[in-house]
Amino acid sequence: MKKENIFGLITTNKNLYHSFNIQKKIYLGIKSKYKKFYIIDMSNFLILEKKDIFNKRLKLPKNIIYFKPKNLDELNKFVINKNLIFFNNLGKSFNYFRIYLILKNINIKLLLLLNLGDIGNEEIEAFSAISLYEKFLKSSQNFIFNIFLFFKIFPQIEVYFHTNKYLVNKINNLNKNKSKKFLSLFFNLNYIKKACLINTRQNNYPITNRFISFIDSNFYHPDRAKRELKINNHDAEIYFNKLNFLLERISKKFKKKIIICLHPSSNKNIYKKYLKNFTLIKHDSQKIISNSYLTLFHESSLIIDSLNLKKPIILLKSKFLGKFMYKRIEKYLDKYKLKSLNMDLDYNQIIYQINKISVSKIIRLKNDNMSKLSSDKLILKEISSL
Repeated sequence: MKKENIFGLITTNKNLYHSFNIQKKIYLGIKSKYKKFYIIDMSNFLILEKKDIFNKRLKLPKNIIYFKPKNLDELNKFVINKNLIFFNNLGKSFNYFRIYLILKNINIKLLLLLNLGDIGNEEIEAFSAISLYEKFLKSSQNFIFNIFLFFKIFPQIEVYFHTNKYLVNKINNLNKNKSKKFLSLFFNLNYIKKACLINTRQNNYPITNRFISFIDSNFYHPDRAKRELKINNHDAEIYFNKLNFLLERISKKFKKKIIICLHPSSNKNIYKKYLKNFTLIKHDSQKIISNSYLTLFHESSLIIDSLNLKKPIILLKSKFLGKFMYKRIEKYLDKYKLKSLNMDLDYNQIIYQINKISVSKIIRLKNDNMSKLSSDKLILKEISSL
């Protein structure tokens, strides 16, 4: 009997909302061609149980099917007579090792998609005890992970879709040179069979200039919290008061409503307390950016959406966000040569900065490396041959 090809996303519950929404356009494109798209939630097979960060179930479009197997028997029944081709949303920490063993056993074909054009944490890490420990732990996990791949205990990635041309060429050249295969144990590239160059994520919402958007980074972001151990509540008070003042002044200057797009991990109640006069939303940032006259950020991979749509961008700098996030802001400023406002000045100086803003003079960068063939079509072309 010929096996049925089914396509979908492998994830765990804590990543479910964010991981589906951020690539929603691509997943819906696959669903349109192949009638169905599956989300398999493997959180019941994690080695260590973790509290769900996103505990709301997605309101899924038609023919997007969510499946959370309770045990191996239920999963094995599901995969009978099916050829599984799934995007991998799992990490490589020890917590996921059992899941990879299961995926190898059911002969799944895995895809990996990185099209955010983001700045990684490793680019801005300082030499601290925490960062050194994290680097050691990550290196250890990657090395053990690669050993399991080398001996074919874990499944490889069939196709790795990435926006970095240098990395794509490096992977494909490494795969051609069999003499270097053993060395790949140390370079973390052994698990990829083929790499494919794609564009950064594109936004297909209608474009208007109705709003000003502020893309939140979460003052209490988990990445910041684990580095600083304790975040000062007094700093939070100053930060939110300055942010509220700045946003109100910008809204008044341009006579535009400001919509705050909260980070998925942000506590909405905390933001409501300080930002009472603004609309707060979650999980719809791309749509709001498309409808923005001006986009305000601290740091976020969503800057790529603004760049591709040629929206004016201003980064808001504040040392009250902590050293880790402040360095990320500076990295984005340097990489994309963006305009910034300093939130840490006194209120009169903040007003002075805002009064000097001329949206028409803010450089709208464009991405000259965009391929003529959309990422959606490139991905569909690749997966249809698997």
